[in-house]
Amino acid sequence: MSSSLGISKQNSSLGISGDLFSVKMASGAWQEQLMNAKITCLNQDNKLKAHFQIDASTEMAEEYDARNGLLLLRKWRRKSTLGGAPRVWDYEIGEDALKSVASADLPGGNSLDLYESNSNPICVARNTKDNFEWRIRNLTYPLDIYDVTVNTEENKIIVRTSNKKYFKKLSVPEMDRLTLKLNPSNLRFAHSNNTLVVHYRKPAEVLEHEKKVYAKLKSLPAAGDAAGGAPGDCAQQ
Repeated sequence: MSSSLGISKQNSSLGISGDLFSVKMASGAWQEQLMNAKITCLNQDNKLKAHFQIDASTEMAEEYDARNGLLLLRKWRRKSTLGGAPRVWDYEIGEDALKSVASADLPGGNSLDLYESNSNPICVARNTKDNFEWRIRNLTYPLDIYDVTVNTEENKIIVRTSNKKYFKKLSVPEMDRLTLKLNPSNLRFAHSNNTLVVHYRKPAEVLEHEKKVYAKLKSLPAAGDAAGGAPGDCAQQ
């Protein structure tokens, strides 16, 4: 599996790139910005939910499994360029469960439309303890049809098929935000049950960053019942 290295270009005062979630800063600056953000937390149903007000126009929300500290969901919302109401949430890790349920419950017998839309490839980014993970559903080709590499110019993972039926660029926003280059040797992929699963092993810098952020959240004075009782709030002004 041939691969190469690279770093992406960025373009705003906050370091927001053309990719919605990618932020490039001097080493340590992203972690410092998170630590200094206004943070509110909620312990509920075995989940630690955290909201970060990054600046006046940028919000980030995360959900962790409170039993093991694993990040389950990360989403972003930014105000429009005209300063209006915030846009809808965009998901970096995980997916909008309510939207999926709403689509499945559409009235009027829209099963054909739903089937057609669900037959297209659907890519969802997930997180594991040691890997960034992407699951691309509805890909029926055998394993030897896929070529998964690292792009040199853009610092992205490229997924393509030899039959030219599928092509996708996968960003790794946390690597961009921490100014880390992708290493081809950390890349793995597999195929099963019509799903292509791509793994990128997290480097030590990412693991250390995740550890510090979660420790920060756990240190805030929360009083909720993580087993599903009355929720508790923690806040850092």
